[in-house]
Amino acid sequence: MSFFREALSEFLSRDCPVSCTENAILQAIVAKVHYAEWGTGKNRLVLIRLSRPVQMRDEVFLGNLLLNSFLGRTAAVGLENAAGPGRCLNLASDIESYFYLVRTDKSLDELAAAAKEAWLASLPSLYFDMPDQKRGLFGSLVNRLNSYRASFIQPFPLMVVPKAWARRMEMEVRRYLMKAIQAEWPDSVANILANIAFFYGTDGYEVQSPVEFLVRLVTRHSILNGPDLARAVNLPDGYDFSGSGAKDLIAKLIKENAFYADEMGRMLTELLQAFGKSIDSGSLDWLMPYHTRKGTMLDLPPEEVLDEVLRDTVIGGRVCSASSLSSSHLCRMCGIREARLEGATIISNDSFTRFHNQEIHGKDGRLCITCALCAYLHIGLTGTATPVKGPVPKRENVVFFYSDLSLKELLDLKDRIAEEIERWQTSKSVSSEGESPLQKAARASRLERELEAILKGTDVSQVHIFPLGIGASPLNVILLPESFYLESKRFQKSRYVVSHILLWLREHLGANSSLFFNSLPDLSRWGLDSSQLMVVNGSPIDPESEYNRLEYLREIVWSLSRHRIKEGLKYRMVVAERMEQDPFGTFSHLIRENLDSLSISAAADVCNKLYALREVLSG
Repeated sequence: MSFFREALSEFLSRDCPVSCTENAILQAIVAKVHYAEWGTGKNRLVLIRLSRPVQMRDEVFLGNLLLNSFLGRTAAVGLENAAGPGRCLNLASDIESYFYLVRTDKSLDELAAAAKEAWLASLPSLYFDMPDQKRGLFGSLVNRLNSYRASFIQPFPLMVVPKAWARRMEMEVRRYLMKAIQAEWPDSVANILANIAFFYGTDGYEVQSPVEFLVRLVTRHSILNGPDLARAVNLPDGYDFSGSGAKDLIAKLIKENAFYADEMGRMLTELLQAFGKSIDSGSLDWLMPYHTRKGTMLDLPPEEVLDEVLRDTVIGGRVCSASSLSSSHLCRMCGIREARLEGATIISNDSFTRFHNQEIHGKDGRLCITCALCAYLHIGLTGTATPVKGPVPKRENVVFFYSDLSLKELLDLKDRIAEEIERWQTSKSVSSEGESPLQKAARASRLERELEAILKGTDVSQVHIFPLGIGASPLNVILLPESFYLESKRFQKSRYVVSHILLWLREHLGANSSLFFNSLPDLSRWGLDSSQLMVVNGSPIDPESEYNRLEYLREIVWSLSRHRIKEGLKYRMVVAERMEQDPFGTFSHLIRENLDSLSISAAADVCNKLYALREVLSG
């Protein structure tokens, strides 16, 4: 309980009702009560629980975590606005529950209304603002826009954005494109052209063909001058863009980087300024014309969108939204909400590797608004899925931990882990004095090749560390790169590697941190006194003892095994795990299998280890 007692004790020291004690509050949190109160009047203490279930499908799991963090942190702002400065304490949280202690004379209905008012006021920020982890905003519009280089796959989940925010959406896109032209030019030319075509094209052909859109801006829309486009793409003055070969020629010049970067950047900047001038004057001609006419954006007011999101959210035992189903078609992600949106590759990963599958057509909706929003949030953090990266991070890539590290220390932690991974990737053999802690531990435990298999393909830019929860020692997340799972399924399931990585992480996080690997943190199950707790696959372990014990078993396998070269790692890992389950049966099998190659000295060494085996396993 060291995580919470200090902050709680200080809060209770100010006019605490006699009937309220620290233990009473902590027991209520562990029991996950929705609402409790102590005392009367202005100094009445109220314990409020905000809860929302997390959907476990990989496509929306991470987005659910991000949405809950936004709701939890924003609710704290609303409660403090209602109660007054310093009268709301953020106590603790797991992935589904957030607990607040409020000193107030207001009713629960008033407090719930204040939280909902804060959610509605902050909803545009959830869609458009830059990352602000203190407010529960983790993604950015940049990540949602900069992944694709063509528009044959829908490059942005526009169907999740309320139609009422069309102007804000266009303004943010234009701002991103202007900055990209200035900062990333000309490397980002394909991405910029694809986004311009997608957001400003007037029909489906222009939306899916950036080069065709450029040509039509000259020949049909007359918003670009032919000489400007000719200079930009390195064509002679007076070139006839109405000819049949213009599109293919321009596409070839752009693909081969044979255009004039400065002229192209200037032309696109002026084009965006022309779009902006038209839109800012009140005209709808260039306000995402194709999508406006087609109705791509979500045709619901923000208030109804929030009601849909809050339909299964409970605060203080009160359901936050009374939204009801009006259709018998349920979401194919969560299976509990009304499916109002058509499926799209970018948010549901249907037929993921089929490049033409921009939308999944059907008579009925496939996704609910909440699951689509969760996918939107996930994309904002990790970027758009591509066939190379794989569709979504797996739940096995998410490591939860409670720690009292500050936000700055979390950012420093990310940098340290990234530096160590990069050092491991670039340093094949170094002296013991120059080894990192990870390399020293790996060398000592003969895990070099195993860790190399995990880290070799790791893109450190995909390592994300951020706080999800609230309280003195909030819940945090380490999101490991997809390569960690996709390239090392066998190693990730190995208890050797898991124990080793947990020890490595604890070295960076501090001895009082608790980690959850392939497990979900739950206050009702693990309690508040989770200091130094490590949970793997739903069971608590002592990683150091576990690691040492399994290492001893592996040494026995290594002594007996003839498979020291071919598949040596895989062999000794698998057999060592079998030895823990059936020590003497596995030992007998190894003796028979390796009898012809076992020397007398090796046999004697194995016998000595065998005598100690029973004690090791029982320990």
